[in-house]
Amino acid sequence: NLLRCSWSPDGSKVSCGSSDRFHYIWDTTSRRILYKLPGHNGSINDVDFHPKEPI
Repeated sequence: NLLRCSWSPDGSKVSCGSSDRFHYIWDTTSRRILYKLPGHNGSINDVDFHPKEPI
């Protein structure tokens, strides 16, 4: 279950936290998952992009 999503500043990516303990980042043009990031001990309740730093 996706819990919280955020758009990148340029609108090219969507980042979502999930109850499965993964952080997903999608490309909005291709609609494909770019990253499925593990490493959390529980649900990811909030996500956001840094306004200037890359992923």
